[in-house]
Amino acid sequence: MNAFDTAWTLLKSNFYHGTDDPEGSAGRWDSMRLDPHYDSKERDYYTGVNLSHPLYHGMNEEDTIRRIIDSIAHEEGHQAVFSPLKENLEMEFEDEGYEPKYYSESNPPNTQQEYGAMLVEGMEHQGIMDELRRRRFFG
Repeated sequence: MNAFDTAWTLLKSNFYHGTDDPEGSAGRWDSMRLDPHYDSKERDYYTGVNLSHPLYHGMNEEDTIRRIIDSIAHEEGHQAVFSPLKENLEMEFEDEGYEPKYYSESNPPNTQQEYGAMLVEGMEHQGIMDELRRRRFFG
């Protein structure tokens, strides 16, 4: 594979232009990829960065690259912490003899997911708490 093909594959799989909703999330991870034709046995999730998001406008090249790296690290952090948090929650249910009635009950709270992703991103506790307050996860 030549350099262009490698770069194009990376660009198509990790970056997108959310022009339908440029104000939407700057980065995301999910079990479904944006490209419905993507097929990989290596992983069943994707991490993407919305390059149309206003966060990426008006920055110099170095700042843009740094922000993209931070966004990818954060979204990969979500993927890294989700399964362990989910397994822990399921074990707590099992210990209590409770069977979750809804799929959402088995998912870790968003605050825990965000805290874990920010921790993986390299943030420290106080910075994480400040950011969670800024995002209005709690008062």
